[in-house]
Amino acid sequence: VVVNAGQMGYYRTLYAPKVFAQLKNHFTDIATIDQVGILSDSWAMGLAGQQPVADYLDLAKATSSNASPHVWDHIANVFSTMNNYLKDDPTRQKMFQEFAFKRLSPLMQELGWQAKENEAEHVANTRAAMITVLGSMGESSVLAEARRRFAVMDSDPNAAPAALRLLILAIVAENADSTTWDKLYAKAKSEKSALVRQNLYELLAASEDPTLAKRALDLALSDEPGLTTSAAMIRQVATNHPDMAFDFAMANM
Repeated sequence: VVVNAGQMGYYRTLYAPKVFAQLKNHFTDIATIDQVGILSDSWAMGLAGQQPVADYLDLAKATSSNASPHVWDHIANVFSTMNNYLKDDPTRQKMFQEFAFKRLSPLMQELGWQAKENEAEHVANTRAAMITVLGSMGESSVLAEARRRFAVMDSDPNAAPAALRLLILAIVAENADSTTWDKLYAKAKSEKSALVRQNLYELLAASEDPTLAKRALDLALSDEPGLTTSAAMIRQVATNHPDMAFDFAMANM
């Protein structure tokens, strides 16, 4: 039994464990809109402490590889959030990432990095979601491909098409070492487009490396990025290094 079939009502549904088990076992038979609804309810109830978060993972495990992109987009976004919640617990984060990779990597391999001829528009969104989530988790094949494309994007336009360019830069920036950070910095300083320049400076503040994050904060205090961009850089550092950003803000108030 699916409560709120068609997802027309603005409320959450908490299923009894026995009923939820039936939904999980027949998840592939449920309409797409209700799959998304049940996933959304399970995640919200998990965050509220009303339902085990593991129930959401069970639904993700029961989701067919040929399920709607809307379903997989939801799963990818929640996986990204879960991964961020586990940053302070590396052991559990690694276990979760292994689970996430098993669910998402086959779909990424099927989608590929290049758009196929006559593919539906929504496929591009799903491809972007997979690249973003797997890249932010540091999945080895996605990270390697992003770095390869970054290395040749200036000489090979096909390496970073418009739909993927910012995604590639974001993955590389988040996982940057000092050499890569310097290359991104050089790109930012030489960029003529104000919007692209702003994006590049913000990406300099996205590194997981605390040393590089500190360099980005120091850069944000200078006149170089511009006031609006500098503020965005500080906010970006706070995403990965909240204590560092807070201490920086207090020290430079």
